[in-house]
Amino acid sequence: MENETLGIYCNLDIGLLCTNSNFKCPDFEIQLKCYNESCHTTIAPETEATTPNTKIVPCKNMPPEESCLSCDSGKYCFNGSCIQEELCPCVHHNTYYQNETWTTGAPNCQECSCTYGDRFCKPEQCEFTPESCDINTQTYVKYDPNSCCGSCQCNCPIGSNLCSSDPCQCIASNRWCDGINDCNGYDEINCNFTTPKPTTAYTTISVPEISGRSHPLVPKLPTICNYKGKYYLGDQDMIDSDKCTKCVCQEGGIMVCNSNNCSSECTLYIGDKLKTYDGYVYNYPTCNHVLTEDCVGGTFKVVVSTNCPTGQNEYNYRVCNRTVMVTTSEKNVTLQNSCSAIIDGNTYDCGAFKTLSHDTNKMQRTHGFTISSVGDEIIVESKEFAVLWRPGTQQVRVVVKPSTRGKLCGLCGSNNNTNNKLMKRDKNISNNIQEFGNSWAESGKQCNISKCENETYNICTQLGSIFPKCHDSFLAQKNMETCLDLMCQCNKSSMLRDCECMAMSEYISTCHRTAGVVHYENWRYAQGCGCDCIPPKICKECASGCPKTCSNIMQYANTQDREHQCTKPCISGCFCPDDMVLDGLNCVKPKDCEQCKCQGYGSTHFTTFDKHSYTFEGNCTYILSRSKPHTYPKYEILADITNCAQPTAKCLQSITVRLNSTDEITLMKNLKVSAKGITTIAPVDISSDIQVTIKSQETLQLVIKSVNIIVTYTYLDNGFTIKVPVTRYHNKTEGLCGNCNEHPNDDLTEPDGTITNNINEFGNSWKINGSSCVTPSTLCTPPNCCKHNETTNQCDIIKTVFKKCHIMIEPTSYIDSCVHDTCNNRGPCDAIKAYSRDCKQAGVCIKWQNNMLQCAYKCAAPMVYEECGTVCNKSCSLGQNSDTCSENGGCRCPDKYLSHQGTCKIPTNCTCATCPPTPPPVCPSPYQKLVKQEDCCGTGKCVCQPCPQLPTCPSAHIPMDTIFDPTCNCSVRNCVRNYCPNGKPVGSTWKVNNCTTCKCEDVNLVTCRNKTCPDFNTNCPLQHVEWDSEHCCKKCNEPILEKCHVKNDTAILSVDDCESVIPVSITNCSGRCTSNSRYVKNKLQVDCTCCTPKQTLMLDIQMKCTNGTTYTHKHTKITSCKCFSSNCETILY
Repeated sequence: MENETLGIYCNLDIGLLCTNSNFKCPDFEIQLKCYNESCHTTIAPETEATTPNTKIVPCKNMPPEESCLSCDSGKYCFNGSCIQEELCPCVHHNTYYQNETWTTGAPNCQECSCTYGDRFCKPEQCEFTPESCDINTQTYVKYDPNSCCGSCQCNCPIGSNLCSSDPCQCIASNRWCDGINDCNGYDEINCNFTTPKPTTAYTTISVPEISGRSHPLVPKLPTICNYKGKYYLGDQDMIDSDKCTKCVCQEGGIMVCNSNNCSSECTLYIGDKLKTYDGYVYNYPTCNHVLTEDCVGGTFKVVVSTNCPTGQNEYNYRVCNRTVMVTTSEKNVTLQNSCSAIIDGNTYDCGAFKTLSHDTNKMQRTHGFTISSVGDEIIVESKEFAVLWRPGTQQVRVVVKPSTRGKLCGLCGSNNNTNNKLMKRDKNISNNIQEFGNSWAESGKQCNISKCENETYNICTQLGSIFPKCHDSFLAQKNMETCLDLMCQCNKSSMLRDCECMAMSEYISTCHRTAGVVHYENWRYAQGCGCDCIPPKICKECASGCPKTCSNIMQYANTQDREHQCTKPCISGCFCPDDMVLDGLNCVKPKDCEQCKCQGYGSTHFTTFDKHSYTFEGNCTYILSRSKPHTYPKYEILADITNCAQPTAKCLQSITVRLNSTDEITLMKNLKVSAKGITTIAPVDISSDIQVTIKSQETLQLVIKSVNIIVTYTYLDNGFTIKVPVTRYHNKTEGLCGNCNEHPNDDLTEPDGTITNNINEFGNSWKINGSSCVTPSTLCTPPNCCKHNETTNQCDIIKTVFKKCHIMIEPTSYIDSCVHDTCNNRGPCDAIKAYSRDCKQAGVCIKWQNNMLQCAYKCAAPMVYEECGTVCNKSCSLGQNSDTCSENGGCRCPDKYLSHQGTCKIPTNCTCATCPPTPPPVCPSPYQKLVKQEDCCGTGKCVCQPCPQLPTCPSAHIPMDTIFDPTCNCSVRNCVRNYCPNGKPVGSTWKVNNCTTCKCEDVNLVTCRNKTCPDFNTNCPLQHVEWDSEHCCKKCNEPILEKCHVKNDTAILSVDDCESVIPVSITNCSGRCTSNSRYVKNKLQVDCTCCTPKQTLMLDIQMKCTNGTTYTHKHTKITSCKCFSSNCETILY
């Protein structure tokens, strides 16, 4: 008998044992119940010992043994016993360890384990380190002088006492024991009051009287609270999983929590069930109703609408669309039944959310909210609220900050800690759900959601048993009702098993979000429910609501900082693996994040990596961007800006890229590329690492794959784009593009480190030494020399036609650049085209060319221009099966034409192409061969040959192949052992003992599984104890004895030489009666009962004797039996 919670164990040999130092063992009274059965001990007969002729082998790393007479083959002698090899111990500092783990302590600080007599050690891992302590409030203290680990202990100033250790909180000493609860009552415990408090509290336990004696008072046990499946001592306080709610365990085992300063959540489920901010749950069909609203300040409003097809009289979540409209003081956002949103009348899909959530501070400031896609949910978040919309199940959750308490209204309630007071639109309180809900309708339309009162689904009643760890985490009954609603709505149009998986998913999500911990990470596999995530995304059951993205990867020092600042609850759904981050809707390696982007257009307008826009009138060769000293790989990107034919016009003649001072590539007009002293026409592979491709008729793109640097040059717009990975070059760049540190205030930094506000000084400081430059003429700077007129009116197209893009890309700098160019007779086209291009990249394509024909892209005949979508051209030189594509529109050859060097040709005229003098490429791989291509110019191409055959590994080894040559994917082979350190093959299993089975999982991984035995009745008589087939678990096969009853047999009654004429009923009392024994003041009192007759009946039986005579015999028949007391001996000790 044991109580693990209190640490109290009852052992019939030694009595009570307390293992928890926090408790005192009270004087328990023990009652022993005995059965009226005698005990039997079975002694096995002795057999003659045999001595096999075997050699005595000691365990590994042990001295020779003489304590064993002999051991069977395969067994080892240790301390006088023959044991299996897996039971052989290890010795450390004169202490034996057998299949266990131990720590050595200081100074070695190792954690060791013993397997098959071999000791394996690794550095000890401590939960806390000096670095994990807050240097301002905590001190790292070791557990003891010999320990390698310690803990972070709070530092309280003199004159104060520690109130809370997580986080550290100290209060003045004079507030301790002042009768006021300052630390959840912890400061008012063990105080010296005028009337001393008793040190031991007693309570009377009602028990039956035995032998005329009443029981003594029993000491009262310590207060223990069970909260969400965990146990807490009386007066112990804790912070709940929401990182805000403060709870304290009070007398009576009641956990009292205070969440007045915490966020509140309202939930609308798949059917018509709704839970208010204050926890009140009710059913009401929502059709077009106010879910929640700021009724005091009018800062936000959330309306839920349900639209069903014509003729659909009942709500069905598969065919009816539920939408959520969020209104702030700045914008209207409608979340649709798909991964999309309507913002101010314009529709944006989830791909656009990357831009909307990129700069959250700017979004909050300019639009009043942010929108993002996390897991299976779309989140609209503002300073006071967050709306979490799950399109898959049409569930809506609204989380509001404490500042909104008492200010809200709608179906979600007022968030004022009242459980059932529901305020109508006219501010009157109603307890009638229908009346309350109708008052918040936005229109007269009513919804008819079918009821499911008579529907039953087994899965809903089984959730508690399938997921027992969730039972104490939240209100299981309410969630069972929610399950029934979900199953009812889902089963109308889906397979039953799919609905059951959806119900389990919702249940688990609520459990994990409430508990703040993942209880069942792999439940889908165990229950046979699939995961619909598209690789590399994986299912996660309680992932962070603030996942790591390319946008925030450099914002936080570590994961803990991001989680600490995250105010969103955990979310289930499809997430990136731990080694990848989110880039829009895709998962990428952190090194592949291209978050630092610098661009320019019109040769004079620049936007730095950190989004600082400026205009610089250059006329020279400048450093756009380069890596700072001691940064590798080194790169440098130059721009050659010169005067054009028009006096005031500027032209971006070329872009030059240098890598590690070894490669230099120049992108020029008319799709020309210069490298290694040779000029050719794109596309061209400079090397296996550097490629130049054609993105559109006028755009070249250079990619350096090893460092993920991308440079584009659009010569018709005099524009460029530079992308560098933020993880590699954060705050490690300089030049006209700035330093890529997310702080635009220091972007205008000169080479000597000086930060200036003078654009001309800054720009000229990055001129290339020795380049011939012409001083630019003085230009007009709006608005001083240029008024708003018909010329500048052309820039209004950015304000009007491109309005849908304003929420994605701030238009102000483009409008200013447009006005600047028009005032200086350069026209508006560069700025308009740049804004159009950036909007396309953000996911918004605007067809504008018919509104501004003078700026429209013109393609060489017979090409046609496509404004939106992906444009692909089959290449003449690469064959008809190869395409070159532009993702954001461009010039397209008509059908039946092939593209060659920016022109369209019919296939038969490919040989008419002009072939530039290009040297044969040098193959980078030794496994490649130069092969002549069947194209217009007969160019050579490096083609991979078959890789050499790999050697065969010896026995007990497996091949480990690694890529030696990534170009041709040729491998080298290493042969590694295929067995564990104990010599067992990988995949093999063995028994350590009757209850433990181990398996060699990998060459360095052995896992062991202990069989869990069912509960065993220790009172089972020895003759009824049996072992299972593995001799691991005991079970009791004691027959079930019948209670005391009448047993009736029919037979011929014999008395002396006479027998009954007919068979007679012969009865007896048979069955089980119990006895009770107890010690009272060392005197054993025993009450014994026996199965004896209670009622009898006298019968007259005709008897016939052997001498021929007959007579009547009186025969007693038992009609009922009962357990009656009998005298037992009383023993004194």
